[in-house]
This record gives sequence, structure tokens and C-alpha cells, in this order.
Amino acid sequence: AVTSYSSIDLSRCQGGAQVTNSMGSISLSDCSGAMVVRNSYGNIDLSDCNGDIDVLNSYAPISLSGTRGKATIHNTGQISIDEHVGPVSISNQYGEVAIENVHGNLVIHNAYQAVTASNINGQTQIENNYSPITVSGMQGRTKLLTRFSTITGEDIRGPFDISSQNGSVELELTEQPDGSSSISATYGAIRLSVARPLNMLISARTSFEEISSSLPMKLSSNGTNRSAVLRLGTGRDSLSIVGTNSAIDISDSR
Repeated sequence: AVTSYSSIDLSRCQGGAQVTNSMGSISLSDCSGAMVVRNSYGNIDLSDCNGDIDVLNSYAPISLSGTRGKATIHNTGQISIDEHVGPVSISNQYGEVAIENVHGNLVIHNAYQAVTASNINGQTQIENNYSPITVSGMQGRTKLLTRFSTITGEDIRGPFDISSQNGSVELELTEQPDGSSSISATYGAIRLSVARPLNMLISARTSFEEISSSLPMKLSSNGTNRSAVLRLGTGRDSLSIVGTNSAIDISDSR
């Protein structure tokens, strides 16, 4: 299907679909097979579709709900996904990205608008520039990177690597993350809240700022450098925290 300046609505299509539009909306529902969708300046909505999805849009929202298959999405606008089974890859800028309830690996590259992800059962990699990242309910290995903004997370159950360049990190650990994890930040505070009992060995170091904690930590200093070690329970899993011109605070979430 090819058109412009008009809407396209397809439902119950079998064997896949190739749809191209501009200046008009595209809606696909209850379709199966490979779907290739191209649009500009018009919404794209896919619901209850089963098959690999390749979507390209410009300056208009993309939404997926109740979909299954490999999803590859490129946009310069808003993206939302709710209830998807299969891997998801997103390349975007100038639009907010909101992802929830995904069973599969998730990769997001975004800039200039916020990224939120929740209830992800798979490995997650998110990179965002000049806007915040917020995550919760992450079940697999999680890698987060932002520049000139903040990262906020809670209920991350897989091992994680979190890095904020010229921005802060705020993380609440309520479940045991298996394996080795890390947090790093430059020119932004690191605030970690931990629930006990967790079995974790936390090591922290920073420069030109202080390390504080409401929990019993072994603190040391050398010139402008500060370091600390905190053992929770058996110390089975490790968490490394590194700051540069970043204050570090570790507290008990109880």
C-alpha cells in the first residue's frame, strides 16, 4: 500500500505487509508476517501484530502494543511500546521513548528527549544524550549511559553497568543483582539506596568530593581522593562505584 496525504488502515492481513505513506497516519492491527512500514509527518500504530516489524518515521509518533517478533524502529519523534514479545532495537532523536512490558532484549539509542523503560525481561542497553533515563523492573543485564543528564533506576535484578557523564545517578536496590555491577559518574552526584539483607560488597571511590553513608563503612582519604568499602551480608556479589568530581551517598532504604 502506497499513498500520501491520507490515512491507511489495515487489519487482519496475512502474509506480511509493505506500507508507505507521508503526511497521513498508518494503522495496522491483527496482522501477521513481516511488516515494513514507512511514513513521515504521520502517526504509525501497530497493535496485535505477529511478525518481524521494520518501522521508519519522521517527526511523528510510533506506537506498538500487543506485538510479537523482531522490532526495528527508526524515528525522529515519540516512540511508545507496551506488551511486546521479541527483541527491540530503537534509533531515535527529538522524541520521548517509553517502553514497558517487553519480553526480549532491548537496545535504545536516543537524544534530546527522555527515555523510560519498565518491566523488561531481557538484556537492556540504553544510551541517551542530553536527556534523562529512567528504568524499573529490569530482569536481565542492564547497561545505561547518558551524557549531560541523569539516570534514575529501581528494582534492577540483573547485573548492571550505569554511567553518567556530566550528570547524576540515583539508584534504589531492592533485589539482589547477580554478578558484578558498576556505577560511574562525572560532575554529578551518585545516590545509592540499598535494602537489607542484600549480600553485596560495595567499593566506592571519588575525587574532589566526599563519600557519605548511613551504613557502617570503612572510609579512607588521600589528598583529594576518597574511598570506602561496605560489606552487606556475605558480600557474594560486587558493586563498584567510581566518581570524578562526584559526591557519593549510600543509604539504607528501610
